[in-house]
Amino acid sequence: MPITDYEAGNFPAATREAWLELVEETLAGKPFSTLITTTLDGIEIQPLYDNVQPLYEGIDSGDLTGDVQSSAWEVLAFCDLSVGDTDGDIAEAARAEIAGGADGIVVRLDRPADAEDLKVLITAIANEKNQVRLAFEVGAWWQSAAFALAQLAEAGALPAGLRISLRADPIAALARYSTMGEGNIAELNIAELVVKKPAALSHVRTVGVDASVFSDAGASDAQEVACSLAAGVWYLRELTEAGISIDAACAEMEFTYAATADQFATIAKLRAARQCWHRIAEASGASPAVCSQRQHAVTSRSMLTRHDPMVNVLRSTVAAFAAGVAGVDSQCVLPYDIAIGVPSEDSRRLARNISHILIQESRIGHVEDPARGSPYVRELTQSIAEKAWDLFQQIEAKGNTKESGIVVALKDGTIGQWLEDSWQQRTKRIARRQDPICGVSEFPVLDEAQPDKADWTTNNPNALLPIRRLSEPFENLRDAVDGSGIKPKVFLASLSSLAVDSSRLTFSENLLAASGIAVHIGSLADFRDSGASMAVLCSSDAKYGDQIPTAVAALREAGCKWIYLAGRPKGDLAKIVEEAGIDGTIYAGCDAVALLEEILEKLGVERKVVA
Repeated sequence: MPITDYEAGNFPAATREAWLELVEETLAGKPFSTLITTTLDGIEIQPLYDNVQPLYEGIDSGDLTGDVQSSAWEVLAFCDLSVGDTDGDIAEAARAEIAGGADGIVVRLDRPADAEDLKVLITAIANEKNQVRLAFEVGAWWQSAAFALAQLAEAGALPAGLRISLRADPIAALARYSTMGEGNIAELNIAELVVKKPAALSHVRTVGVDASVFSDAGASDAQEVACSLAAGVWYLRELTEAGISIDAACAEMEFTYAATADQFATIAKLRAARQCWHRIAEASGASPAVCSQRQHAVTSRSMLTRHDPMVNVLRSTVAAFAAGVAGVDSQCVLPYDIAIGVPSEDSRRLARNISHILIQESRIGHVEDPARGSPYVRELTQSIAEKAWDLFQQIEAKGNTKESGIVVALKDGTIGQWLEDSWQQRTKRIARRQDPICGVSEFPVLDEAQPDKADWTTNNPNALLPIRRLSEPFENLRDAVDGSGIKPKVFLASLSSLAVDSSRLTFSENLLAASGIAVHIGSLADFRDSGASMAVLCSSDAKYGDQIPTAVAALREAGCKWIYLAGRPKGDLAKIVEEAGIDGTIYAGCDAVALLEEILEKLGVERKVVA
């Protein structure tokens, strides 16, 4: 085609068939299925998406697709009343968050709420801003928080510009604390909480559905959405059966979801949750004005690492971006060092500014539904919605005249088993480094100071659902090394030139460092002076055949106790390796956690079991 035709825009038609032909050429005989990945929910992710049909035939999409209007989200800062700030003044820390630009705070309680303590906190933040939000994180102390707020309201101690999200959530409290409320306080259920709410608290959203507790325990995207729907439906029933109108009941509710560094999955999950809840509210008779789900996002605790914690800033930025694109009403970016201990002033500032940069500089909130034009996001949204709806119906089917389906499914272990299965899938991929964790399973920093274990990672012994972090399998290995008093070292034997061997030398060094093992790189002649008792042979397959027997003999003669091979030998090479008495192999896709546990045990480091 002459170049003038291209200048005129007369390009050849782009067809899927033509694309497939090019793909087959590129794959060079490999099946097309190698380009397809599968999520924990069994959803296949295709390498290319085009036009997608709506999920529900015959229904106008609108809000059902999870579409959102453009708006900036509320920036909420995390304040933990269980530990306070570094100088013990939590009120001052909260005031500093508002002064630094936050629109409000999310308060975590670890004990019954006290009206005077809340008054000090409210005064501190209200003095900094006319309009400010006070929200509460999931806990078993929602009843005392409600009473404390009522006392302050009756005393006229709540500023006019204070917006409150109580987020009372017995289901999340049951999951994390094995209790739906406080036992030492007059019984107060969700319906009574709303019915008896004083006029001074009429503006307060009292009911919350915190789905992040399921995400923290390892839930897949669809499982997290399904559990939130089941909890939300139960609360709707409780409220409407108490005589509250469906519109008023919907207006009382707020949903919290975890935002992860999986950008597209987070966008699709939040859209799917909005889509499914819209259908529930609509089917319940709610008016269009209250069918939309009010969403709050919190950056995932599970994705945060204790090692190389600055990488958490990048993870949180991606997660916050995804939540913003998905159209959340508010979000809380957790400080990057919260998995280590009490967040520092710098980490709090960075957490706030992630949202500020996304809103004010990237202007995410000024684009109407940025993800709407993506066929991939649309189909992934629909797939998650379908799977979540199916799981939601399974939960609902467990209900009886005494208890709702979500309560039964939590108590009988159904949801716990779902999440355990998903967690096992996750950890398998993490152990094989198919889902790499930068700074932990990939590119670890060996001379990094060992952080102390964070309080929040300690599970409640009575919890129905645990709190888990993705990096823990590798961090436990580092903990074992740091607590052993041993500085393990492995010799990496280069059998050829660095130009030939560098790939496997780098791979082996990186893998061993993930458990805190240092390496010494050199030729076979250097082993004796290395101080190591274990070696890994590193070269290309072409070099291995002739050199393995000689290399093994030389290393054994020099006192090497254990010899591994970098690579996955096949055919004749596998036979040579076996005959040479190689102790094991290191290769891409191996179970790195199990392999490193084996190596550490040989090097005298006892495995540290973390409860």
